Amino acid sequence: MAGYTELAKKTEKLDNIKAGITNPHKSHIGEARCTLCHKNHAQSVLDCNQCHLPKFDMKVP
Repeated sequence: MAGYTELAKKTEKLDNIKAGITNPHKSHIGEARCTLCHKNHAQSVLDCNQCHLPKFDMKVP
């Protein structure tokens, strides 16, 4: 995906594992489709929470 690495750099301030927050754009699964989390006509979700426990407490725009 074009620009994915740049997006991860721009959002690296989200990394705070001690607070239970991680940069969703720096994923261990690689480059994920934006629409896994970001929804145009529905409430956005954090796709990471499909597998991870405890769940990450993050708002997704």
